[in-house]
Amino acid sequence: MEYTSDIKEDQLLSEDVRDSLREWRKDVSEDETYSKTVEDYKHSTKKKMIFIVVTLICAIAVTIYSLQYSPLVGDAWETLCILWDSLWGKADPESSIVHWTLYVSPPVLGALIGGAGLAICGAIMQSVLRNPMADPYTTGISSGASFGAALAIASGTLLLQNPSLIVILAFGFSMIPVMVILSISKMTNASPITIIMTGIGIMYIFNALTSLVKLKGGSTAMAALDNWLMGDVQLVEWADLLPMTLIVLAGIIISMYLAGKMNVLATGDDSAKALGINADKLRIFCLILTAIVSAGVISFTGLIGFVGLVCPHIARMMVGADNKYLIPASAVIGCLLMVAGHFVGKTIIAPTLIPVGIIMSCIGGPVFIWLVMRKNKGAW
Repeated sequence: MEYTSDIKEDQLLSEDVRDSLREWRKDVSEDETYSKTVEDYKHSTKKKMIFIVVTLICAIAVTIYSLQYSPLVGDAWETLCILWDSLWGKADPESSIVHWTLYVSPPVLGALIGGAGLAICGAIMQSVLRNPMADPYTTGISSGASFGAALAIASGTLLLQNPSLIVILAFGFSMIPVMVILSISKMTNASPITIIMTGIGIMYIFNALTSLVKLKGGSTAMAALDNWLMGDVQLVEWADLLPMTLIVLAGIIISMYLAGKMNVLATGDDSAKALGINADKLRIFCLILTAIVSAGVISFTGLIGFVGLVCPHIARMMVGADNKYLIPASAVIGCLLMVAGHFVGKTIIAPTLIPVGIIMSCIGGPVFIWLVMRKNKGAW
């Protein structure tokens, strides 16, 4: 870049400004500090990618081990072959090994997919709301789904006629908090405080309505509702895996596309607006995205807590706050944690199966307390 004649002849420019202009023109490619900074960045990026890949491999390994952990199944390769053949309709339905493998597979695969979905929801909400306590529960999405499931289970006869009624009502009512937040945000603003406080208020309302339904329901219906509220991937069936996968995969792709903008938004609304980003619209869009993804998971699995809260914190400790790495890291940690939790739940006091929601609470509570005690606020 060359100075223009106007700049050279401008008598109003101080010598400090001219020195700055000369400094900007310098070639920094040979500067040792610049080279070291670039190398450190490349090394850091490489470490983050290695962590994500290694965690993903561990999640896949635990998934395969959980799939074939039974005296009725063969080795890992045989299990994978059965799953592959079943996708193409080539599996032998008369084989006891095939039957058992196909019976135990949906919950394990549901834990894998659901863990990723809930984890990215927590990562997105914590970034755009700039609140380390944000997760799908904060906005009332989970409470709305609980009320919808309670209505479906309490209906009894209607549920027998339409077994998918739980999923339909849980998903539908989980969208109500989002609509309320959108309406209130249009009347006031879409600030993080507004969203969180509105979500907490909605959460209490839906919790109260769910309690009323439980008071009026029979013992059988309430036992089924309690099982759903505990969060159990055993509820997942083969037909549920495709919609869950599509919703979670779409959520990951969209969130990765928005990762750069979310990084800017995480620094503050003023910084976002200075770079031409509409902070309120982006925050609302991310809220809708997380609502759809989280509802698409908990509608099939029931309420599973702490995954969306703890996994992003663990990922942030390992890869930092950059959403380009935080989101995929949270997803693979969520996969690993959920599949491992399901495996522990079905083996620790076998043959009794402990719902994965209980295992996640037992694991997530101490982990979260440990994270709080670390007082690691560098990423916030």
